[in-house]
Amino acid sequence: MQVIFYGNKHGSAFDNIIRWKTSSWRSRFNGDWKYSFSHVEILCDDGYMFSASQYDNKVRRAKHSYTGRAWIRMSIDISDTNKEKILRYMSSRLGSKYDYFGVVGFVFPSIKQDKKKDFCSEFCTLALQDLGLKEVKYLKPSKTSPNDLAFALGLKFDSKTKRWLIPHLRL
Repeated sequence: MQVIFYGNKHGSAFDNIIRWKTSSWRSRFNGDWKYSFSHVEILCDDGYMFSASQYDNKVRRAKHSYTGRAWIRMSIDISDTNKEKILRYMSSRLGSKYDYFGVVGFVFPSIKQDKKKDFCSEFCTLALQDLGLKEVKYLKPSKTSPNDLAFALGLKFDSKTKRWLIPHLRL
């Protein structure tokens, strides 16, 4: 299984706003915010990805291209039992509406969460918490941005090389 992050100087104006607003002040100052993330998905071994998509307006399972420099992939080794567990959880959320207000909620904390809707990093955080991944247990999913999730999982950005340093996790 892989958690894959989208960003790295690509995307729409909406992606740029998310990347800039959820980056640290240091990243904004030195321009590294352009390399941060605006979207996250969970990639299964069969090539299908699960996430909440603003383009589909729902949680979906889709097979699409995740190649190129826009996607940063992080592997997580999990047992077959845990694969079944996370697939059950993600499948149970299929079709849930996309939470547009929730996206604004990780920028403006006073916005309330709609429990029947998800945005990408919220969905992925909830799935990884359901799996029992210790790196994300302290995160509040409704306030977690793609960047927050990336850093919680141990990704680090090297400002000198402009590359992400990617750990390998085991559950």
